[in-house]
Amino acid sequence: MSCEIVLADDHPIFVEGLCELINAEPDLYVSGTVNSGEAAVEAVRLRRPQMLISDISMRGIGGIEAARQVRAMAPQIKILMLSMHTEKRHVLAALEAGANGYLLKDSARDELLNAVRAVLSNETYLSPAVAIHVVAAVTGDTHGAEDKLASLTAREREVLCLIASGETTKQIATRLNVSPKTVSTHREHLMRKLDVHSVAMLTRYAVRKGLIAVD
Repeated sequence: MSCEIVLADDHPIFVEGLCELINAEPDLYVSGTVNSGEAAVEAVRLRRPQMLISDISMRGIGGIEAARQVRAMAPQIKILMLSMHTEKRHVLAALEAGANGYLLKDSARDELLNAVRAVLSNETYLSPAVAIHVVAAVTGDTHGAEDKLASLTAREREVLCLIASGETTKQIATRLNVSPKTVSTHREHLMRKLDVHSVAMLTRYAVRKGLIAVD
């Protein structure tokens, strides 16, 4: 039986090549492609695939928050994150969100297939260039204090990602189908919980935590 995969990435040429590579395998197939974090969550909800392969840097809530929502909705799904970013904050944020693997986009074709099969076999796959960050984290290079990010609700994290992506209060309200006042309330809660005092500081926090990626 073939493994169904949803692919989330907003670079059409990359998506085309990745689909061709995966669909050439007799036991793998891409059942759908999307180009935003929100669409990735919806595609998983509707299709219930065995795997989500997602870029980190996408419009809207982005790949990391999408992975977090997908993991909460479908705990059994395998999630492989793709990125050009090797920074520690992106790698650890992806794993904290529930990713089973983190693969650099410039990896060889064989490595990509190896990563897919490893994750499907209940293994964790990390590109060698980023594995060092995980080793450092588990050997003590972490902060003991509880992360303020953990205090945020799922909707607050979503609003944080959208604010940091540059969307206005009105745009966020339209996207989430809520009132601008509700968005403003979420923003106030975010500032209080994260102890920041401006939208610019919220944005810097989101970037530092790897919730959005700066290309």
